[in-house]
Amino acid sequence: MLKSLIDLYRLNKNQWRSSEDLAALQLDRLRTVVQHAYDKVLVYRRRFDDAGFHPDQLQGLDDLRRIPTITRRELQSLPLEDIIASGVAPAACQTLTTAGSSGMPLTVYVRPQDDRMKDMVWARTSLACGKRLTDITVYFKYQSAPPQWYERLGLWRRLTLSVLDPAEERVRIMQQASPQVLRGNAFELLNTANAALEMGVNDIRLRAVFSMGSLLDDVARERISQAFRCDVFDFYGATELGCIAWECPEHRGLHINVDNVVVEFLDSDDRPVAPGESGRIVCTSLNFFAMPFIRYEIGDVGVLGESPCSCGRGLPLMTRLMGGRTIFLYDPMAAPSRRRLL
Repeated sequence: MLKSLIDLYRLNKNQWRSSEDLAALQLDRLRTVVQHAYDKVLVYRRRFDDAGFHPDQLQGLDDLRRIPTITRRELQSLPLEDIIASGVAPAACQTLTTAGSSGMPLTVYVRPQDDRMKDMVWARTSLACGKRLTDITVYFKYQSAPPQWYERLGLWRRLTLSVLDPAEERVRIMQQASPQVLRGNAFELLNTANAALEMGVNDIRLRAVFSMGSLLDDVARERISQAFRCDVFDFYGATELGCIAWECPEHRGLHINVDNVVVEFLDSDDRPVAPGESGRIVCTSLNFFAMPFIRYEIGDVGVLGESPCSCGRGLPLMTRLMGGRTIFLYDPMAAPSRRRLL
């Protein structure tokens, strides 16, 4: 717990550093992870050698483009010993499984210390958007996780509700639990918000709702906010990379966690697009060392912001996110349980 709090303290300080300081920090971490990938992970050593690239040549982010991108399908086609770092015992790692929205779920191996850092990046995001250490947070998931010891002390308490249960049942449980924060897929959040409004429930008053996993449009945001009488924040992340970007209370875009990930916005010829132009998103994780992700094609399209956020954070903005993530079709005449994912 102490190590987690130290990580969180440092991460909280990072977000207020200047953009120049953060760029230097990002490049330093990038050099470390690229050198590690070359030394320890067979797939990257082969790819770097084939491209005529050596980690010593990484002097700036532009040099990263000398490394070819990699896709989930390519990683899935390789044996485990090619994609996990030498000296890392898979049995000693946490295993995470991607959602498989593309039809190709991937198992990700994460060292406990890397998993801790991933959680603290998410924690920084949540705290910046109004969550408190003593809050009860409702999670919409397929399965619940065992309670942690610190929850018995009243810290980071969780209540997991199954997305397989009817939305009306979730509403009734939330009425009884009186949570302060709600977190889940945008589709399930909208589904539950509609159920609450149709049931005439007006006593669930949250401090914040955190949406992730599917695109959150303005109509869904307004509907969720209306049902739960609070602000709604959009988070962008992936199992393979942790929290990539997030909305602060200014709602001017999504802050990119440049101390956790390098995000590139590229055109069809793998060239960077200008701020304000849409480009496909390619990511490099800075905190996963058991199974690194170097220039990973995440399958989304986004737009890099043209100006900093008025909140004063040095983290740059992604102003728009399109495609790739799950989208949903909303039929206002359908019962909540019959609204479907596309």
